[in-house]
Order: sequence, then C-alpha cells, then structure tokens
Amino acid sequence: MRGIFGEGEIAIARLSDLVRKAADAAKTAKERKETVSPFSRVDTLMGQAPPASPETGRAEETLYQKARQEVARILEAATWGKPYRVDALQAAVHELVESLATGDGLLLQALEGGETILELPTHMVNVAIFAIRIGQRIGYGLEDLRRLGLAACLHDVGMVTIPRAILEKKDALSVEELAVIRQHPEKSHQMLKALGPEFDWVATVALQEQEREDGSGYPRGLAGDQIHEYAKVVGLADVYESLTHARPYRTMLVPYDLEEIARSEARAFPEQLHQAMMRALSPFPARTPVRQPLREAPKPAEQKKAAPAVAPPVVEVSPGQEDLSQNPREREAPKPVVPTETPRTPGVPPVPTAAPAPAAPRLTPPVVEASPGQDDFYQGARQEVARAVEAAARGRLVALDALEAVAQGLVESLASGDALLARALLGGESHLDLPTHMVNVAILAIKIGQGIGYSPEELRRLALAACLHDVGMITVPRAILEKYGALSPDESALLRQHPERSFQMLQALGPEYRWLATVALQEQEREDGSGYPHGLTGEQIHPYAKIIGLADMYESLTHARPHQRLRVPFEAVKEIMSADRRKFPNQILKGLIQGLSTFPVGSLVRLNSKEIARVVATNPAFPLRPVVEILTGPTGDPVATRRRVDLAQNSLMYITDAASTEEVIALRSL
Repeated sequence: MRGIFGEGEIAIARLSDLVRKAADAAKTAKERKETVSPFSRVDTLMGQAPPASPETGRAEETLYQKARQEVARILEAATWGKPYRVDALQAAVHELVESLATGDGLLLQALEGGETILELPTHMVNVAIFAIRIGQRIGYGLEDLRRLGLAACLHDVGMVTIPRAILEKKDALSVEELAVIRQHPEKSHQMLKALGPEFDWVATVALQEQEREDGSGYPRGLAGDQIHEYAKVVGLADVYESLTHARPYRTMLVPYDLEEIARSEARAFPEQLHQAMMRALSPFPARTPVRQPLREAPKPAEQKKAAPAVAPPVVEVSPGQEDLSQNPREREAPKPVVPTETPRTPGVPPVPTAAPAPAAPRLTPPVVEASPGQDDFYQGARQEVARAVEAAARGRLVALDALEAVAQGLVESLASGDALLARALLGGESHLDLPTHMVNVAILAIKIGQGIGYSPEELRRLALAACLHDVGMITVPRAILEKYGALSPDESALLRQHPERSFQMLQALGPEYRWLATVALQEQEREDGSGYPHGLTGEQIHPYAKIIGLADMYESLTHARPHQRLRVPFEAVKEIMSADRRKFPNQILKGLIQGLSTFPVGSLVRLNSKEIARVVATNPAFPLRPVVEILTGPTGDPVATRRRVDLAQNSLMYITDAASTEEVIALRSL
C-alpha cells in the first residue's frame, strides 16, 4: 500500500473503516447517480473533476463526466485488486467518438483543465479525447477509433502505484524516483492483464505507450514497427496533454504551441503522427468533422557564489537623456493621481517570505474589463518615476515617498482590473523612454506576482523595485539604444554595465533600502547562471530580481526595438517558454501564465470568422475564452460599429490565433 498512498502503510483497521464508510457513502451516491470513491477520504490521485468549459454543451459535459467516472471506478477496482469489467467504459468511449465526429465541445473541455497529473481519471479521459482526434486525422475507421479511445482511457492505470510525493515534487527527480516513475507502464500491463485474453492488446498498448520511434523510450527501448500503433498515438496524445496542462515541476505550453511539441519530439514519433496532430489540434479548435478516412488503418502489431563588491564610480548622464519629466510622445502629461495617505515603510529584508499558495480558481470568476480612466494615473506614475531617475542620475536623493505611493496605487488598481495592463501593452518603443519602460515592467511584475500568489505587501515592494530597476540605463549612450545593427563588443560591454550603475545610484538610499539596490544589480541574472553581471544562479538571486527580470524580458519582446521586431503577447510567451524557460524558475513562469493569461487585455486576436478583435476582458478560469471587441470584418476593413462578444458564452466563435505583428501595428490606433 505504500505506493498507493505515497507515504507509510495504513493499518488494516483503518482500511476496514474506510471501506465501511465508503459503503455508507455509496448508498447516498446512488440517489445522485454518481460514483464515490473510498479514496475521496484520503490523499490519493483521484481528486475532483474539473469545472466544465462554458463552451461545452450540457450533453457533452455529462458525457465527459460519465467517462471520467467510469475510468475512476476501474482505477479504484484495479488499485484494490478487485475484478472489474470495461463494458460501461466501452459504451462511454463509443459516445466520445460519436461526439468528436460532429463537434469540439469535448476538445474544449479537455483543454480547460489544471494540473491533471494529480487527477488521474481526468488526465486519461483527456488523452483519450486527443488520441481520438489525432486518429480521425490519420484516417482511422469507426472501430479503430473506439479501440484507440478505450486503450487511451486505460493507458496510465499503473500510475496509481506512484507515490504522491514523487508526482508533487517540484525539483528534479532523483535516480531512484525516476526509476519508480518508469515502472508505471509495467504496472499498467500487469493490472490490465486481469481483463483476460480478449483485451491483451489493451495491456500491450499500456506497456508500450512510453516507447518511442527512435528507441529512446521505456521500459524496453522498442523502436519502429516493434511498437503497437495505438501506443504511438496514445503516447503522442499523452505528451500533448502533459505539455498543455501545468505540472508541479514546470509550467504549461499554450495549446497552440504545436510547433514546440513537434520540434522537441521530432524523432520520438513518426512524421505521419506529427502531421496528424497538426491537422487535428491546430488551429484551435479544428471544427471540420472527419467524414472520410484518409487511408485504411493498418493492423496494429501485437507486441553559492557571492557577488563581488562594486566600487562607486562617478555617474555620467548620457547626452540626450537629461530631461525625463515628460514622455516625448505625450508632452502634456497630467499631474500624478496617486494615493497620498500611504505611510513610508521601513527597510525590507533582502529575501521576502515565502509566497502563499494561489487561491483555488472560482467556477464563476469575475470578468476583468479594461477602462480608459486609468490613463491619467499611468501618466502620473510615469512622471514620478521620471523624477526619481533624474534625481538618481544627478546624485540627488530620490523621493521614495512619492514612488511608494505610486507602487501602492499600481497594486490597488491591478487588484480590481486590468486597465493598466492594457495600457502597458499598447505602448510603442519604450526603450527610448526609460520611465515608461520601468512603469510597464512594474505593471507586468505585479501581474506575475499575482499569478504566483504574492500578498499585497509583497506586491507593493516588488512594484517599488521594478519602478527603479533600470535607473542605470540613463548612463547608456542613446546612440547604442538606437542602433539598428548588432552591437560591437565594446558597446555590448557598456550596455551590460547598467545593473552595476543602478546599484551604485540606489546605494545612496541608505542601508534600509539596500535591498532595492540588490534587486537592480541582479535583475539581469538568470536561474541557470547565463545572466550578468556576476553569473549568479538559483537562490543566489533575489526573488524580486527574478520576477522583474522576466517582466523586463516580456516588456522588451512586446515593444518594438531597433534590433528586433515587436512580438504580440502570445508570441512573447511562446518565445520565453521555448527559448528561455531554463533562465527562470518554474514557479515564476507559472506566474507569467496565470497572471497575464494566454491572451491578456489589450492583445489582438484572430477569430474563426476571419475577424480581428481586441481582448477587453479575461475569464481567469477559461483563459482561451476572453471577452473581445470586434475591430475588423472578415475582409480586414474596420467595422462601422464595434460589438463585444464573450467567447465563454458564445458557442459559435473562438480564437484561432494571435493577430500578426503587422496587423497589431496597423490596428493600434483603432
């Protein structure tokens, strides 16, 4: 029993008591026509069913839950070593196949889940849905799709033997823990052999679903035709489900990121399967039902470094950057509108206390809408940051009272809506307007902090640090910032001095605010040691510096630079997740996804109707289904009257992709 419950053995008396209580609960459950597992009273993998997607029809939602309950029933029986039948599950799989032949409600439900590794029945039903959809695009006939769906619904039954402590571990697994994980296909095979000779092929698929085309899989290192064809399809569907749902040890990819999956798994699966996955799951969701098979389905084969001290040199302001009090594109900025009663907080320790766990998502979350009324506050915040930068550059004392009020105002505003986020994402070339860049980074850092679960006080400190993190950039010559080509080694070295310049300027705030100088010094350091100026790693880096570093990168990608093109928010997330994920801790990357959403307020998206729309509100529980405002018609012409559509409530419209960079630039004035 150690494997089932994750730690320790449970006394026989306790088990008997659980079974007795489960029997009593089952009597009540019959009236509600739902299955109650005895594991619901202990720490197990069964978990709770995820909330239904608003796009899913009532019949499809019922079907999804029915399949999940049947899988949970079989898992429970297999875990206890009891006999079980799959007749009811087969009937549910038949209905899954029929539903996916005519619509995508089930596909949407499968994509809206959370950390499904800790909710095994949901994970296996999701894999079945993805596998059936891939099988459709391969050209499987009805019987093959039913058999494939059944195998997928049972493929990971052996995972119930894996200790929960291993599944919840956020760090890298030890050699021993990895060996335990790799036993689950054989455990599944042993459990499913109990079904008898008629279902030996199901046990074979479960045994081989972690094998790979190039022989790199496990448990036996099979390759090519040695692997059951269903096992290949289920294996790819399992990879897709795992990558598009968060895990304790990493964040998720967005469902659109099929190219990343194809790239990372290029040799692990046949090219035909990759192509079928692209047709089946991109664009999201594919709504063309499969009427004719592409080919006859083949018969499956049976088988701690310390940072050095920095000497304080004389700070020189770069020509052309002296006057920061006004935005060069908005000369008549209004007076700051910030709270005036916020008391000055004394010094903050270098490392904050551990962030509390994020609250569980609500089933009916408030819709977060953008409001143009925050622009005055944004401009006021920018002016205060500009005054602080000028004071630091000229060796004068920075007025932290005003900046702390700005930080408090930013946190309060973003706690009630995303208007400031929309404003931050709609800017231009912010690298030529340092105060704007730092306010944007503060806004993004707060959103990431919210996604992590930071308290309001931690968010305020984080925002204050972000508002000053790049103060040393004032010393970088404008000619370098405006250069279109690659920087020379000397220019690159000069640019990389800015964290140390920031540190020197902020040291003047005194010992109680030395943590601000530390964050500014470390915001270009990276988790894997690839950053600068000192190549710090892991816990050597201040937590606020990690968050601000990620926010700074995101802000840079989503605003034009002379040396790089502007990325839309969706592209920025993809680039960070594919190219830079090792540079930041998983918790912070999760915060990016949770805090900014897949399509944040202000981003432009393309709909299945060929229209382009701006996201004006988010639905936190359903990040793929925001509220949008239609900007252009199917032909690309601006619409005469804009209308709002809540995609969470509209079953006929959905996002197919983010709008292109060119479209974003062309539509920013609308």
